[in-house]
Amino acid sequence: MIKGIEPDMIIFIVSDYRLCKIIELKDGDTFDTKKVKGEKTNLVTFSEKFGAKIPFSTDYYVCCFNQNNKEIIREGMKNEFDLEHIMTGKELCQLLNIDYQEIINIRKNDMEENFNYFIEELLKIPEVLKKINQIIAASENK
Repeated sequence: MIKGIEPDMIIFIVSDYRLCKIIELKDGDTFDTKKVKGEKTNLVTFSEKFGAKIPFSTDYYVCCFNQNNKEIIREGMKNEFDLEHIMTGKELCQLLNIDYQEIINIRKNDMEENFNYFIEELLKIPEVLKKINQIIAASENK
């Protein structure tokens, strides 16, 4: 499409308005502030160049899926994005007609399974198991 720029999502809304939403999707609300300026530049560039090639009005967004407060997202993104270019996970799901709460519930279940797997794998490392046992023993002696 546009050399070197690959947004996470491109959503076409085929209606009387013919809209194309270009979205950079972030999982949570922990922000890599070193990349924010470049990400915005890429979104703007892609939106302009791709928009010139298609019969749709284009706009760009950063979506922080697990943060529902746009002000917090804007602050976390070093105020590089205006509120109208920020999307929450709920808004993205609404746009795609997906049940947001169902996704959250599935992810919570996966999180617990992943945590348990992580702990089980750590305990297979003899040095880790030994250190954990030392910490437990020390806390019991207090």
